[in-house]
Amino acid sequence: MQVVPSGGFGGTVNLSVNGVPSGATASFSTTSITGRGSSTLTINTTGLSPASFPSTYPLTVSASDGTLTRTDTVNLIVNSPGDFSLSASPTTLAVLKGTSGQFTIALVPSNGFVGTVNFTLTGSPGPNVTATFNPTSLTRSGSTTVTVQAASTAASSTSNLTITGTSGTVAHSTLVTLTVQ
Repeated sequence: MQVVPSGGFGGTVNLSVNGVPSGATASFSTTSITGRGSSTLTINTTGLSPASFPSTYPLTVSASDGTLTRTDTVNLIVNSPGDFSLSASPTTLAVLKGTSGQFTIALVPSNGFVGTVNFTLTGSPGPNVTATFNPTSLTRSGSTTVTVQAASTAASSTSNLTITGTSGTVAHSTLVTLTVQ
């Protein structure tokens, strides 16, 4: 947190934080600042047991000199322990105009990952071509199917697509190639 005085203010402000979830602890590197200065807020989540991952907790950080108080809200995002990876099968798919095809995306957990992963696709599959996920998210592990539908009016094209899985602040991607013929 940074304190930047204005209007000639040179007093001392005391820092506090509210909304820290049960099982977590919060501490500032310094709890009071005179004039201009900064303090680092550290949150220890070792004792926290969220019902699901990722979990978001809004925290209100305050700076007060006893008369004036300024607040700001920040979000504490608690990710699942561990990590995950994604793999696509096949990595290259050819679809005829007027038909559909599918990619299967596997979510592989590691080191105790138990979070929920949401999927998105970036890159343009071309005009009159749609791509949909089923399901759009997975918890812990499993696979999602990306169905690509090419209308009979779709243009012949080859596209590189990025499929990304995001859990809290952790994101991983896998690349696939789609050819419409």
